[in-house]
Amino acid sequence: MAYQFDIIDVTLGDGSNAVDFQFSKQETYGIVKGLTEAGIRWIELGHGYGLNASNCSKPAKETDETYITIALTYGYAGFRSAFSGVMKKAAAKYGVDPRTLVIESCKVDRVNPTEELFDRLAARLAGK
Repeated sequence: MAYQFDIIDVTLGDGSNAVDFQFSKQETYGIVKGLTEAGIRWIELGHGYGLNASNCSKPAKETDETYITIALTYGYAGFRSAFSGVMKKAAAKYGVDPRTLVIESCKVDRVNPTEELFDRLAARLAGK
């Protein structure tokens, strides 16, 4: 039996704990570029403690929005893996590409996308 699976690289999300949340713009750009060239389709970005964690814990070097904006330069939308379930559910419901849905959601709300946002954007992408 063959299994299908996706790899979510968390270097720039949870992995930022290892560098005290201090990835620079240049480092982030280089890591996203390398992961993209290696064929990694999903990249988790943002503070290692969660989105907006800089406001209530150890500040990151850059904002979550900055990290996500860098990913968008490659046509990627960085996201927290906690959102993957609701995003994939909306994509399946409307038959749209999940990566396209993440990219479109980041154009609207890069920090706190909601289930309603994913659903609304998936419907729009499907022409409904």
